[in-house]
Amino acid sequence: MTFPSVSRLLASLAVALAAGQAAVVVDASKAAAPPQALPFATGGRSADGHVLAVNSRFLLLDGKPWFPVMGEFQYTRYPAENWEQEILKMKAGGVRIVSTYIFWIHHEEIEGQFDWSGRRDLRHFVELAGKHGMYVWARVGPWDHGEVRNGGLPDWLEQKTKTRRNDPAYLKYVQRFYGEIGRQLKRLFWKDGGPIVGVQIENEYHSRGAGKGEEHILTLRKMAHDAGLDVPFYSITGWDDAAIPSRDVIPVFGGYPDGFWYRPLTPLPPSPDYFFSPNRLDENVGEDLCAMRPDIDAQVAPYPFFTAEMGGGMELAYHRRPLMTADDIAALEVVKLGSGVTLYGYYMFHGGTNPDGKKTTLQESQVTGYPQDLPVKSYDFQAPLGEFGQMHSSFRDLKTFHLFLRDFGPALAPMTAYFPTEMPMGRLDRETPRVAVRSDSQSGFIFLNNYQKDHPLPRQIGFQVQLKLASGTVNVPRRAVDIPSGAYTFWPVNMPLGGAVLEQATAQPLCRLDDPDMYLFFAWPGIAPEFVFQSVDGVEIEAPQARVKREAGRVAVDGISPGLATAIQIRTKDGHSTQILVLSREQARNIWKAPLGGRERLIYSPADVYFDGDQIHLSS
Repeated sequence: MTFPSVSRLLASLAVALAAGQAAVVVDASKAAAPPQALPFATGGRSADGHVLAVNSRFLLLDGKPWFPVMGEFQYTRYPAENWEQEILKMKAGGVRIVSTYIFWIHHEEIEGQFDWSGRRDLRHFVELAGKHGMYVWARVGPWDHGEVRNGGLPDWLEQKTKTRRNDPAYLKYVQRFYGEIGRQLKRLFWKDGGPIVGVQIENEYHSRGAGKGEEHILTLRKMAHDAGLDVPFYSITGWDDAAIPSRDVIPVFGGYPDGFWYRPLTPLPPSPDYFFSPNRLDENVGEDLCAMRPDIDAQVAPYPFFTAEMGGGMELAYHRRPLMTADDIAALEVVKLGSGVTLYGYYMFHGGTNPDGKKTTLQESQVTGYPQDLPVKSYDFQAPLGEFGQMHSSFRDLKTFHLFLRDFGPALAPMTAYFPTEMPMGRLDRETPRVAVRSDSQSGFIFLNNYQKDHPLPRQIGFQVQLKLASGTVNVPRRAVDIPSGAYTFWPVNMPLGGAVLEQATAQPLCRLDDPDMYLFFAWPGIAPEFVFQSVDGVEIEAPQARVKREAGRVAVDGISPGLATAIQIRTKDGHSTQILVLSREQARNIWKAPLGGRERLIYSPADVYFDGDQIHLSS
């Protein structure tokens, strides 16, 4: 056996101590300017009196901040007889908006022969979403991509005219297609009391020139509205050097942990999507993590940070087949929430299977002029809900974030993103802690990520955040802790809770109940949960199975063993009681929440669960 030299041990110890010496400093003491109205008309009132609106930072529902989760489920890629069950699964997973491409080639593969039957019955799909209280964002193209032949444009159209520009012949066919969609969806829009709240125009559009660019996008937007697609919000994708008009449409963004479209067959370099940043476009991020084109950042800055294509997985091509893990997908959400996102949208949330074509197979391939060959049938996408409705492991990890956004999203949405004074130096920086804060200058959440796909990060030794708020500086946690490699989580700061104020906690908020008054948190493996409350007269904090320390106007609770029993109880002088449960991460993955029997309830089950009214469906 050989032993390391004393000098090597001392050198290693010095590195470890140095890594833990300096706290991560984040200055959130200055409140951001109030959000501004967008410079064009948006939003709308439903037939039953509910109001949707948006400002420069976030969505509002009936005048209150709203932070929904959106998930892509393409109806033509799934059997119609199973749509309802799958929509209910999405709802159980915390999705509020179903987005879906309407692929032209799936409906008019033969010119003049529209097919809206069976798995192509768009109206029935939207009706089912509305039946179960889900909203819909219709992505009408006409060019969609989605790994469909010609990006969804019919072969006959490609042969007849130039496409994706203001060519009169092309616009005539688009007008007919939009008109068909309008007839299918008649009286299903928000203004009619229906579920459709948004329409996406085109996709990944970057053409410039006469009759192209912003001019073309605005033409399509007007044509969609004139065809009856009258919604509160119109969107376009903002990546890929997009042509973004200054009015009438809201750009949405995305990011993926990997891509089948990349040519190398080896793991990719570190993705910028695992670094906290105000930059919304990964293709605009240089190796030094700075924007390569600040003008692009300036162009999208007046809009809220919405996403429509955060990778819920990744499709497989014949030349590149990246395997996704649940961590690859879930860590992205922590990073984007910390970076300021206020609408989190997945592509895909539900996988599927390409329908049979009448004349050809319908998948993207090199034969159709695209650089990669995709499977003829399978479009599982390794999504949270798979090709056959199976709940992949990512479904449960993502559900922990969606439960949080359902209950705490109204508080998070108006909070702006703040970043440390010392940021990572570049994509290869594995040592600098990755941290961001969402705050209103008084309270907020600290987001941290120590995960990078295919490039494991070292343990963060002696981690602590020095957070400057308007009321003063708070060190989180009180004493520095080590952050395990692969961890990604977030912690509350100054959260009102049961008549008390939770100054900080090293556990992640999960959800809450009103009756009984209960808050659920969970501990990340390797990070001991500690709760620190500000002392308030007449408020008692009890934790019989943990350690309670009262000092300097604070009550600290540690030594908590995660589990399903009450860990902390808060009692006010008027007799009100609030329970805090601190679960393990695995237990948190098995928590479900739904209204049952007249009130919201929590269900703990390792089975796959969804709800239909007061019925609970379980399978394993």
